[in-house]
This record gives sequence, structure tokens and C-alpha cells, in this order.
Amino acid sequence: MKKRLLTNRMLCGIPALLVGSLLAIFTGACHKSATTAADAGLQDAFKDGSPEARRMADAAADALQKQDRPQALLLLQNLSSAPDLTPEERRAAAKVAADMRAQLAKAATNGDQEAAALLQAYRSSK
Repeated sequence: MKKRLLTNRMLCGIPALLVGSLLAIFTGACHKSATTAADAGLQDAFKDGSPEARRMADAAADALQKQDRPQALLLLQNLSSAPDLTPEERRAAAKVAADMRAQLAKAATNGDQEAAALLQAYRSSK
């Protein structure tokens, strides 16, 4: 009887473990997918831009892919304020930067201290 109770408890934990694992995989895949779409959109918006703007957009996209949040945010800020951007380029850079700040705010709310510190540094630079 005791062995059967233990087995039932173990079996009840398996669905929770499975759901947790799938959730972790799914949210990671969604974040990577969102990042990939953002950097692809950024590069696409700057494909006909000036060489300097393209280099900066490529560097920001690379930082996004590598999950280098401080570097990506800095490059996106610099890119957004570059004087020689077209309206489309400026909108693309501003959108990716805003999306990144929203992701950082969500991560900070969930206890990510690095995200909180990065947002604080961003806000104090304004």
C-alpha cells in the first residue's frame, strides 16, 4: 500500500515536470523567435541606408542575437539618434529599442536584477 501511494505521488509529479519543461522550451523559443524577427527587421530597414547606419544596425542585430542586452540597447539608442536616418529607418530602430525596453521591464518585474539595472541606467541617461 505504501509503495503504491509513493508511486502515485511520483506519477502526479510527472505531468507538472513535463508542463514546466515544455513551458521553459516554449518561452525560450518564443523569445529567440522574437529576437530573430527584430534583428531581421532592423537589418531589412537599413539595407539601403548609409554604410555607417548599416554597420550600426548590423552591430545592434548581432548584439540582439547574442543576447548582449547592454550592448544592444546602447547601439539602438545611438542608431535611433543618428542624424542621417530616413523616417523608415528611424521608426525601425525606435521600435526595436522600445520592444527591447519592454522585454527588460518584464524581466525586471520577474526579478532579473541585470535587466532592472540596465533599465535604471537607461532612464538615468535620459
